[in-house]
Amino acid sequence: MSAAMQGAAETAVSELKKGRLNEIIIDSERAKLISVGAGELAILVCLTKREINLGLARLEINRTAKKITSLLG
Repeated sequence: MSAAMQGAAETAVSELKKGRLNEIIIDSERAKLISVGAGELAILVCLTKREINLGLARLEINRTAKKITSLLG
């Protein structure tokens, strides 16, 4: 499901001519789901508690996505 979600979001951003997709954040009643690309071959998806500090989580997720990108590159 995450790959389909990522693909649909990338298509939407491209069709709207708004550059590249950075991340997807889904905020539900009991959790947050954060999805970022990790290079051409991977997607990093994190499921968190709803109360998470989103700024700190995004920093760590983006750091981790860069590490994954370099490992797969």
